[in-house]
Amino acid sequence: MAKKQLNLVYALKDGAIVNIAEVDSGLKCNCICPACGERLIAKKGSKKVHHFAHHSGTNCEYGYETSLHLAAKSILMNAKKMTLPAVYVHFKNTGRSKALVSEPREITIDHVELEKRYDDIVPDVVVYSEGKFFFVEIFVTHSIDDLKLNKLKREDISVAL
Repeated sequence: MAKKQLNLVYALKDGAIVNIAEVDSGLKCNCICPACGERLIAKKGSKKVHHFAHHSGTNCEYGYETSLHLAAKSILMNAKKMTLPAVYVHFKNTGRSKALVSEPREITIDHVELEKRYDDIVPDVVVYSEGKFFFVEIFVTHSIDDLKLNKLKREDISVAL
């Protein structure tokens, strides 16, 4: 069965991430694919959901996922704050109920970086706040694998999934 192609709704214009709703139709949008760098057409007709398409007619395998990563970075950069969820410890196979370690709390975001390498780990987004950092993994087509999760645990790096 063929893999369903997801509509590309975010692109790059003049180095900034833009939504399909923010640009002119057709090639006048002056947008490029965030994954492969190819020129895009903004398709804004009346029958289908508005989306970008590659000018050459090809489908870029990573365009959709990359565009969502860039959108997440943009949202985090512009938000300046985010709420961290409650943290629990789970005691597998013990019969004990989970224990609350940290209540949900709001933090101020100092800055973010996209796909910055830490040794052999490349997180989707690194969020810096008050002299600390944590990784954010954006789940679009596949979740974080056990190998990467175990590396993060060994390095004692916090990650939001």
